[in-house]
Amino acid sequence: MSFAFLQDFVLILAAAVLIIYISNRVKLPPVVGFLVTGILIGPGGFSLVHDSEAIDLLAEIGVVMLLFLIGLEFTLDRLKRIQRYFWIGGGIQVVATIALAALLFGLAGVAAKEAFFFGFLVSLSSTAVVLKSLADRGETDSPQGRISLGILIFQDLAIVPMIALVPVLANVQSGSIASVLGRFLLSAAAIVAVFFVGRTVLPRLLHAIVATRIREIFLITSVFLCLGTALLTASLGLSLALGAFLAGVIISESEYSHQVVSDILPFKDVFNSLFFISIGMLLRTDVLWRSGLTVAELVLAILLVKVTVVFLTVRFLGYGGRIALITSLGLAQIGEFSFVLAGVGRTNGLLPEETFQIFLAASILTLLLTPLLIRVAPGVAVRGET
Repeated sequence: MSFAFLQDFVLILAAAVLIIYISNRVKLPPVVGFLVTGILIGPGGFSLVHDSEAIDLLAEIGVVMLLFLIGLEFTLDRLKRIQRYFWIGGGIQVVATIALAALLFGLAGVAAKEAFFFGFLVSLSSTAVVLKSLADRGETDSPQGRISLGILIFQDLAIVPMIALVPVLANVQSGSIASVLGRFLLSAAAIVAVFFVGRTVLPRLLHAIVATRIREIFLITSVFLCLGTALLTASLGLSLALGAFLAGVIISESEYSHQVVSDILPFKDVFNSLFFISIGMLLRTDVLWRSGLTVAELVLAILLVKVTVVFLTVRFLGYGGRIALITSLGLAQIGEFSFVLAGVGRTNGLLPEETFQIFLAASILTLLLTPLLIRVAPGVAVRGET
């Protein structure tokens, strides 16, 4: 029996504990610590971990669990409280960012479908980093906190159609418009079918499970529903993440959603940490040094596009320049789902390896800059008003 994977896994956990402790001491979000851990122990650092494929598999499960929980938290009551920021703020921000980023990449000589895909990547911000920073500063209920939450939830939901559209974008030139439209309609029909079956069958199943009063059965059933629905949608030509999200949305409408969240949460935290560590492990530092100027230019472009769009969006919502600037600096980074989307795009040929590495390096740098941007945002906003 080979213990190679177990050795790598133990090493990852040990390194993560050390780096997260240091990150906490210097007031960095855990996500940043996980990324740094991956960079240090991966092929681009000290090459301490060898079985990267097994880690990628665990990270894939982490993504599935993350989207499952987002689906669970997507309740109509929660949406009503921030619906203006969600529909108007989130809608304008995502659409405008995609359009502006696609335009800039197109002017830089990138092909249309790749430029549009880059717009997808740039439009998303990090829910984990932003909400943690807002909570640490006690600003969750502030105007910038509520606006950020509405926009972030919209972005988290936007990842679902984006993932579904990636294969359509990748094949837009290889097939007719009719075939592309047919695939998209098939995907929509599959989503509706899964959702219908879940709404009709799932409540009875959960009620029967709860009636047994056996906690272990309820926990295993919750994980089964998450992974099973993900596998079902994947078998229909969609993504694992999409199925997990649908399972979460379906369960969120049941009376047992809070119990599911409390049971799944510990698993989600472990797998999500592996996801971010695996992202850091993907980074090849030789590309970073070789294309340092390109990476720096991309970081600057991402920050300018996102700050500009969010600033104008918040102003459109009726807030002053101070709130708009604080919110825009807080949402200026690339999000965790951009990494998920980038992986899907690389698989479908929309992101060549060299470009993927440059984007990965730039994205990680925007995340590393986020705590600093959030910290200086109030001071910059005050000086801007004087």
